[in-house]
Amino acid sequence: MASAASDLLAHFKLEAEIFPTYTSHISYRNDHAHGRRKERVEKRWYKDKVLGHGSFGEVCLEVCQQGDNIVDTRAVKKIEKAKMRSWEVDYERELLALAKFSKLQDEEEDVLIKFFGYFENADAVFLAMEYFSYGDLAQYLESPLSEPEIKQITRDVVESLRIMHAEGFAHRDLKPNNIFVVKKFPESWWVKIGDFGMAKRDGEQTDLRTWGGTPNYQAPEFNGYVEELEETSIHTNAVDMWSLGCVVYSLATEGAVPFPTPLAVNKFCNGKLPFPDKALSMKLTNSGIQFVKDLLVRLPSERLTAETAQHPPWLQKGHESFQSPSHPTALSQQQSGVAKLPHPAPIDRMNYHAVEENLIGKANEKERSEEGGEERDGDTVFQLSTHNTRDYERLSSTPLRRTVFPPISVSLQEAERREATRLLRDAGFDLDAANYSAKSAWFWAAKHGCKAVTLLLLEKGPDIEVKDNDENTALHCAACNGHEAVARLFLEKGVDIEVKGKNGRTALHHAAFNGHEAVARLLLEKGAGLEVKNDVGSTALHPAAFNGHEAVARLFLEKGVDIEVKSNNRTTALHRAAFNGHEAVACLFLEKGADIEVKMNDGRTALHLAACYGHESVARLLLEKGAGLEVKDNYRMTALHVAAFNGHEAVARLFLEKGVDIEVKGNNGMTALHLAASYAHEAVARLLLEKRAGLEVKDIDGWTALHGAASYGHEAVARLFLEKGAGLEVKNNHGWTALHFAARNDHEAVARLFLEKGADIEAKRNDGSTPLHLAASNGHESVARLFLEKGADIEVKNNDGKTALHLAARNDHEAVVRLLLEEGAGIEVKRNDGSTALHLAASNGHEAVARLFLETGAGLEVKDNDGWTALHLAAVDGHGAVARLFLEKGADIEVKDNDGRTALHLAASNGHEAVARLFLEKGAGLEVKDIDRWSALHLAASNGHEAVARLFLEKEAGLEVKDIDGWTALHHAASNGHEAVARLLLEKGADIEVKINYGRTALHHAASNGHEAVVRLFLEKGAGLEMKDNYGSTALHCAASNGHQVVARLFLEKGAGLEVKDNDGWTALHLAAVDGHGAVARLFLEKGADIEVKDNDGRTALHHAASNGHEAVARLFLEKGAGLEVKDIDRWTALHHAASNGHEAVARLFLEKGAGLEVMGNYGWTALHVAARSGHEAVICLLLDKGADIRARNIRGSTAAKLAAKGGHENCVKLLKTPSSRRWGIFRR
Repeated sequence: MASAASDLLAHFKLEAEIFPTYTSHISYRNDHAHGRRKERVEKRWYKDKVLGHGSFGEVCLEVCQQGDNIVDTRAVKKIEKAKMRSWEVDYERELLALAKFSKLQDEEEDVLIKFFGYFENADAVFLAMEYFSYGDLAQYLESPLSEPEIKQITRDVVESLRIMHAEGFAHRDLKPNNIFVVKKFPESWWVKIGDFGMAKRDGEQTDLRTWGGTPNYQAPEFNGYVEELEETSIHTNAVDMWSLGCVVYSLATEGAVPFPTPLAVNKFCNGKLPFPDKALSMKLTNSGIQFVKDLLVRLPSERLTAETAQHPPWLQKGHESFQSPSHPTALSQQQSGVAKLPHPAPIDRMNYHAVEENLIGKANEKERSEEGGEERDGDTVFQLSTHNTRDYERLSSTPLRRTVFPPISVSLQEAERREATRLLRDAGFDLDAANYSAKSAWFWAAKHGCKAVTLLLLEKGPDIEVKDNDENTALHCAACNGHEAVARLFLEKGVDIEVKGKNGRTALHHAAFNGHEAVARLLLEKGAGLEVKNDVGSTALHPAAFNGHEAVARLFLEKGVDIEVKSNNRTTALHRAAFNGHEAVACLFLEKGADIEVKMNDGRTALHLAACYGHESVARLLLEKGAGLEVKDNYRMTALHVAAFNGHEAVARLFLEKGVDIEVKGNNGMTALHLAASYAHEAVARLLLEKRAGLEVKDIDGWTALHGAASYGHEAVARLFLEKGAGLEVKNNHGWTALHFAARNDHEAVARLFLEKGADIEAKRNDGSTPLHLAASNGHESVARLFLEKGADIEVKNNDGKTALHLAARNDHEAVVRLLLEEGAGIEVKRNDGSTALHLAASNGHEAVARLFLETGAGLEVKDNDGWTALHLAAVDGHGAVARLFLEKGADIEVKDNDGRTALHLAASNGHEAVARLFLEKGAGLEVKDIDRWSALHLAASNGHEAVARLFLEKEAGLEVKDIDGWTALHHAASNGHEAVARLLLEKGADIEVKINYGRTALHHAASNGHEAVVRLFLEKGAGLEMKDNYGSTALHCAASNGHQVVARLFLEKGAGLEVKDNDGWTALHLAAVDGHGAVARLFLEKGADIEVKDNDGRTALHHAASNGHEAVARLFLEKGAGLEVKDIDRWTALHHAASNGHEAVARLFLEKGAGLEVMGNYGWTALHVAARSGHEAVICLLLDKGADIRARNIRGSTAAKLAAKGGHENCVKLLKTPSSRRWGIFRR
């Protein structure tokens, strides 16, 4: 990989040790308060559960615990290296994408999965990522999503793709399973794209036919269906836009896909299959359908791009359908300037599966219209082809003329045979032609109900069970179009009456959906099953109810159909009738005993559905039959909420007349008035106020109805509320007034109204922000100008000390910045951290705003609290254009911050090569040092930025320059595992044996931190294995102390001495024992380490394991023959050390292995004495239970009880004076 990519990956590399039950991450931090460098910090992550499995491994939930509390969570994706090799998959691509996009995340564009880092072992690579408790989008496809919800999700996905494509990446596997849910109802939807396993950078040569993506969401060019593209063409970002179109289609159709098979995609691309927009029309408005069409375009170059996909009318705020009002913009709880409105799903259009019969009905109607066939006054009217065609699928595009069938007798006479033959010929079917299609003629006859033609074709012996492209038989076709006589013919010929077509519909479903009672009766007489369900769980009763076919529904009821049968989403026939406002059918069902309170999956009753779509007569009927007005759906919304949300005044009035509780609240505490206000239903709001709805009632976030009207810019509703006495200064839980909301969302007319009515222009939110702050932060120039005209304080600060100018500068709103400067805003005003507006513009790379500030006189040398100038900030974030501007304007390139660092130091530390090169061209000093005497090369090496380090070396940076602790750049690269940088430094002549102040070489540092690749490099370059630091430690000691088994094994293979001792007489085995590194200890023993070797205090490795409580290591030593009775210079055994430090488990192990209870150390101390002196109650109980002599005295005559008393361990004294039968009870207390 390129050096920049390697640098980025190195930044995210986590040091880890993987154990069976947890993973340990080791990091190092400087503790300046206590004067310590590189203090070791451990964090343990425990596997909680498996979240899922993929092609190359599994994904697990891991938790980080402190005590009994879970303090953090993450998802860890395991990628098995063997599988990747067999599939020739480069996992670094996914790593690079995750790393790249994690660096891009900010508060405004948090739409890509967060990446915390990666680690690996010999078998697998582990990717630590953000965990989503709500899972992925796929599990919500079968939920009834409204159009506003689909828009919210789509906006996030489009923004994600915009960021990816701008950075040169294509995702290539976009699908609902790779879109993760951060927030959902009752909050606004917030999703993120993840799983970058198939992602590719621009310029990566991928053959057009190279596999990528999931078939149902895969662009046609992957399969070679776009003939204009050469096979050598590379994939473009357009593949993601096709996938986006498929995702939006799935969201709108509860999981369906536009092209379920590769053949369908191929036909569409070749013009043989129309765009499948019928299903979309049930959920999306015309602009939404057009958006999907503009994505699902055959040629990649003609599809919307991620940039242009942000601008179509459908995705613009405020472009919403009447019955599908939009959700608010997804904001965090801390920035709750836009409402979290209730979930539109339960009060929006019926989900696709609930109305799927309607799709077939409309499809058939469209086909009849296109082909000329339609029902008219009982006559079959159709059009005939003017030329010969045999392709049934092309009939819809054939020019036709209109004629009418004459009546045909039951038996086929010769004259009728001739007429039937003529009709077929006129329709384009010549029975004697070579290209005659029996199948096409068969379906044509069934579709148009021509009995004579059907009889003629039956004589030819056709396959009566043959199916068309939609899996329908001729019986389906006849039933759909109400042709009883033809249907009877098919049944008499033995056609399967229960055969299912597309979406699992039988002939009875089709007859019911289209209201053909005679056909339905015939089918029932012939044994059709009334309880047979289609793919979405609907029986024939459901479509009859949905389309209001009372006679068909009555027939089914007479035949004993289950009136309470439920579809997959638990809708009954009563729900369907209420949904479409079919009062007569609903009345029929109620007369037959239908359960009026039965609920769908989302908790809606028939009354909710009638309210949703404004069917007043059905709602009145339901109330007369006892429907509960206070019944709530899963979102705790009543029918009144639903009516208010959708603006159905008459229905709402009916409910109020019937005594509904006007103040009842939904899940998020919103009343009907909140909903009417948020969605601009003035008439409903006026009605509710007439009925004394509370204007000041608050939802769970403290919003009143006025807040909702202000947030969405509904001036008429806001004016109404003010006329009725609504309080302008009422605040929500975060301190927002109505004026804040209007300012945040750029509603100038509403803001002007509030100011005219006396709103406090200086009102502050909880974070200290005024309306002017919000207008400036969001770039609303006209609103900001209004506030300034009305006297808003231009210098007022929020809690962070930011003025409006700071906020406008941070977010690159040049027009607002210019306005504020014209109105006299202080350009040098500092916020709490000492930064000015220029600092913020520099930090965020806003060159135009920075230039404007400089033209207005902003000081380039002004420093914040950390001593950073604007140049420092531009350098930190790599904003080269801004840095160049500052230098052209005279910025001091050598100015230092509080840590003594120049802009070059910061550019080097963050790996910004282009900026570093610019600084060097402008004369920046390479050897300038910070307060720790670090040079820019030290910083580049420490952070693994090879390209920057190479640049510095080309400019003759000093290789052997040392920092305050004597570290060279090579030490820093080694300590942090940056192999590429270390190799570069060695190639340029770095001294591999140079030592820091306390004698360590670069090899020591690499070994301490387990960087195998760097260690191997150093050994290849001749690093001394036996070199010792000032404490006598070799590199092997360092590896052993930190438990790096792989590095330790490498050293042993290279001849490192196992018996080498440091200044304290410790061998590598001692160090492994001290820190409990069992795997390393086992390795050393396998390689012949002396298990009884003693340090300067006479202690063996077993003594150290005992002293530090490492039971597993102690057990290993005993298995390998370590002596339990070996004594140190104080004549202590391992049992003494375990007892002295309170390690009960280790002491129990020793006793089980026969350790002597009464063995005495110097001065006659037994294990019981040392446990008593230190107050270790559990160990005392153990020793006493094993028979320790409670009366034993040391050389001074002290018993264990006396020693415990002397140490103030009262409970231990009680234990030592209590009979054994009661001892453990005292200990537990």
